[in-house]
Amino acid sequence: MELDDFKSLKVKTAGILTDSGHDDLNNIMGRIRSYMGKKWKKAIIVAVADMAMAFIYISLSRTASPASKTGFIILAAGFFAGSIYLYLAGRPLSDSAYCRPMTEFLDIAEKRFRFMRLRDWLIVIPLLLILGTGGGMVFVERLSNYTDKVSLLAAIWIVFWIGLCIFAFIVSRKDWEKAYGAIVNEIREMRKSLSAETYD
Repeated sequence: MELDDFKSLKVKTAGILTDSGHDDLNNIMGRIRSYMGKKWKKAIIVAVADMAMAFIYISLSRTASPASKTGFIILAAGFFAGSIYLYLAGRPLSDSAYCRPMTEFLDIAEKRFRFMRLRDWLIVIPLLLILGTGGGMVFVERLSNYTDKVSLLAAIWIVFWIGLCIFAFIVSRKDWEKAYGAIVNEIREMRKSLSAETYD
């Protein structure tokens, strides 16, 4: 085998490049670590804000009427659970993840950056139902002092809450594309490149 032929075989099994791809791999790993750090900081800020909201609603429940008190407690529970979810979901990759084979590492990184995975939906939907229920109880109880049409108030709240959730989803999706769309595309392109070179 000629030396040039040997140099062309610079692809490890398990998708780890050697000399020919070190610069690109080191670059994308550094970018992933940077994006993970930004994502973690953002998650911490929002989690702290949610925790603050939980304490505010607990404080409000102490002086509220029975119906509103229950609503405030439910809201506090929802925000508290939300803060825990954000804290756990926003954690950066562990150092051991960066030591895995490159294709496996890229798979893990892409899943972390992906917008609303199945398990996220399974957590977020119940949280939205909890917050919607608590907020609805407070809304209906407060406005029932001015009207006896409780069913109408409940219907107004349900329509409002569903609309708010849809609006929040659209805005969150756009924010995600702006914040993480580029790095996700880079990860996917690198995975394609690794797969192509592995089978060459």
